[in-house]
Amino acid sequence: MTRKARGGVGPSASRTTEPYPARDTEGEAFAATRLVPPPLSPLPFSLEAEGALDETQPEVAPALFDLPDGAAMAIRPGPLLLVRLGGDPMDGFAGRLEALRAVSGGAVSQGLACGTRAGEEGGVLGGTRNPFVQMVGQSDVVFGARASHTLALVPVRGIAFLREDILFGFETRLAHELGPSALHPSVDPVHASSDEATSNTGAVQLRGKGFAVIELAGDLMCLPSAPERPLLVERDWVVGWLGRLVVRVPARGERGLIKETFVRFSGRGTVLVCGQQETQYR
Repeated sequence: MTRKARGGVGPSASRTTEPYPARDTEGEAFAATRLVPPPLSPLPFSLEAEGALDETQPEVAPALFDLPDGAAMAIRPGPLLLVRLGGDPMDGFAGRLEALRAVSGGAVSQGLACGTRAGEEGGVLGGTRNPFVQMVGQSDVVFGARASHTLALVPVRGIAFLREDILFGFETRLAHELGPSALHPSVDPVHASSDEATSNTGAVQLRGKGFAVIELAGDLMCLPSAPERPLLVERDWVVGWLGRLVVRVPARGERGLIKETFVRFSGRGTVLVCGQQETQYR
């Protein structure tokens, strides 16, 4: 096939051009097949019927922030402690800083000072290594215990004494005070050296109505104490007591003493013990 050039005069007016190349219809058909896939077959089910277009997330595990109606605190497997705080700044919760795992909402945290029975400030409750922080504001807060430990709720109705090293948290509606422990009366934990504080822990006194949480290396057990029936307990077993008990470390050689490491309780109340309690926070 030839064509003539249009316009102009002279020899160029009658020159011919090279013929167009023949179309490769077979290659074009191959390219069209490769770039444009064949139409999809219809689905054997309806997306709407199967719920595939539902944007809600499936429940793959229990919701951590799901508390029973009216509950403000719960212990979950882990173990984890879930605390729900309201908007009242007086209804806060104090927990270990190192145990804090998650916060949902507008919680505000601050250090928690520890007063002493002498009325003086004793620094931050829990010490500088793992202090307590006070959480206030409407929110959900999650605390986690250390490995191989358990958590237990302790109801406080009046007065309670708990070892500082096992105290995990408490509602701040409870008044708190730190002082020498009756288990180690010769050592004041506020003014003790670091070595003394490690081996001899103080006791936190909680007053009012609310809940405290303790972290243990074993199960929590209770021993009743009555005025007519004094109680002797191995000192390292004791994690605290409820009520106004008189606690005394018997003198060596005292009559009726079974073991020199026993502590004597008298009065009406409950002694909290744990047979495997060994580790300390400090």
